Amino acid sequence: MNLAAYRTSVRDHARDGGATVWTDAQVDTALRAALEAYSRVTARTVVTPLTLTSGDREISLASLAGLLTVRELWLPYTPSAPEDPPNRRYFIPLSPTTVYIADGAEPTTGEIARVFYLALHTVDGLDGATATSVPAWHEQGLALGAAAYLAEARARQLTEAENVTSATRRWANDSAQGRLQAWQDWLAEVAVTESGPVAWQLPLLGFEACV
Repeated sequence: MNLAAYRTSVRDHARDGGATVWTDAQVDTALRAALEAYSRVTARTVVTPLTLTSGDREISLASLAGLLTVRELWLPYTPSAPEDPPNRRYFIPLSPTTVYIADGAEPTTGEIARVFYLALHTVDGLDGATATSVPAWHEQGLALGAAAYLAEARARQLTEAENVTSATRRWANDSAQGRLQAWQDWLAEVAVTESGPVAWQLPLLGFEACV
C-alpha cells in the first residue's frame, strides 16, 4: 500500500472514514510512529556500497537512509570484482551515524565500503519514500498501530478539554489503552514469527540490494 491507501486504512481503524476528525498530517504522524515501532521489531535489512569522502578511520554513515544499526562492513570493496574472502573490518560505533575502523589499514578517500545494516521500513509517499517495504501481510497491523496512536492522542485531548464528562474521558482512555495493548500484542507476535537466523548470515538473496 502507498501513503494514500494507508491513510484510508488508518482512518477506517480509527472510525474516521469521512476524514472529519484527523488531518492527513496527523494521520501521517501516527503512521510514522507506528512504522518506527514496527521497524524496531522487524527491521528492513539492506546492503549497499558507500564511497568514502575522506581518508579517516571515522566513517560517516549519515547518508544511509533509515539507518538503525550497522551489522557488518567490508572495506575496501570492489563492486565489479568482489574480494573473496571479503575484507570484513572490525568497527566501533561512535554515534548512531558514525563508526570507527579499528583494524587494518586506514581507509583512503574514494575507497568503497560495503555496508550491511538494519533500517526503518518505508511507505511509498511518506517522507519522500518511493517504495513500500512493509509486506502485505503486515499492512493492517501497521494501520492498527497508527490508529492506536491516534486514539491515545484523542484521549489526551479529551482529558485536557473543558465541558467533557468524566465518563467520556474514562471511555476514551479505556478505548485508547485497549487499542495500544492490541498493537503491542501484535508487535510481540511479529517479533516471535520474524525471529530466526540473523539475516546477514544467510545468502544475500534475502537482502534489499542497492548495487
